[in-house]
Amino acid sequence: MSRRWRWDGADSSAGTSMQFWFLPFILLACLVCFPLPPLFERMGTKRLLLLPLVIAAGLLIALTPRPATPGADETTNYFLNSAWGFTPSVFWAIALALVYPLLPASLRQSRWLAALGITLTAGCIYYLWTIRNSAEPLPSLPRTLAGLGWLLVALVPFRGRLVMMLAPLGKYSYGIFLVHPIFVSTLHSLFHALHIRTMGWVDIVVVTLAFPASAFLTVFLRSHRSTRWLVP
Repeated sequence: MSRRWRWDGADSSAGTSMQFWFLPFILLACLVCFPLPPLFERMGTKRLLLLPLVIAAGLLIALTPRPATPGADETTNYFLNSAWGFTPSVFWAIALALVYPLLPASLRQSRWLAALGITLTAGCIYYLWTIRNSAEPLPSLPRTLAGLGWLLVALVPFRGRLVMMLAPLGKYSYGIFLVHPIFVSTLHSLFHALHIRTMGWVDIVVVTLAFPASAFLTVFLRSHRSTRWLVP
């Protein structure tokens, strides 16, 4: 089984344990990070002394293979691979938390900060696109930095027409995540049955169709009392 399948796919025999690996990961990350904000506040500008250490730790994990776990089953390895691969995102978030409050208010509210975030995310996605057929198609560093870029976009208090139009989807985001494998897996199976090889345009078509279908299904389930409990 390829590494790409271990990271992106979900073995049906493992049920939902493959899709929801992030729940214990987020719990642990929150427990670790919970005491940090008051500590940073007490440190004042001296918090920047921690920045090189935080960045170095994130880079070390991102660029180092996960320690082997002999005897672990597929589900355990999937969780450990995923957790190791996305742990650098916690360090990027901590680094941003160290720097962001010290930035001038004009910069925090500037659309250039959002432009920087979009550029970072787009650059990481493009790099991942160029190595999609390599032996290591989903390295940790560009994946986690792509998330950091989108966080920079979210921090800018922009209320444009497009943002306000898409904002209501936020309350359905978790439901969309829950149901999207139905459409993604179905479309992938359809392309496979038609003997269409996985290519870039196939991924674009899958995302273009799966997202609105997932959003529609989530809204539909949430709008009826008898099915509302299915989608948080």
